Amino acid sequence: MQRMLFVLEFLQRHPWVVTVFGAVVALWLIYSVLFSGHGLPRYLDEVRELRVLQYDLQQVRAKREQLAQRVLLLRSDRSYLESVIHRELGYVYPDEYILIRKEATPSP
Repeated sequence: MQRMLFVLEFLQRHPWVVTVFGAVVALWLIYSVLFSGHGLPRYLDEVRELRVLQYDLQQVRAKREQLAQRVLLLRSDRSYLESVIHRELGYVYPDEYILIRKEATPSP
């Protein structure tokens, strides 16, 4: 009790101590927000990274949708399936010929 009265009397005689203490705490908080490892710069980096990841996710979803449409076409459209087999796997019908051209090599 005696100690508490001493502190109260000290604060009444020196009110600037509270102001200085508050200013020190405020400066420490501002420093923590601006320059700490979990402050504003880190937050802005994470926001940028989140935007990049959301864009990547959007691209992956679009690609997945294209592949799903292609799978549906392969399952349902016979002519599309044949064209893919011809183009990707190199299959030919018995009455077709394959022409193999030699690539022109650039002269030195």
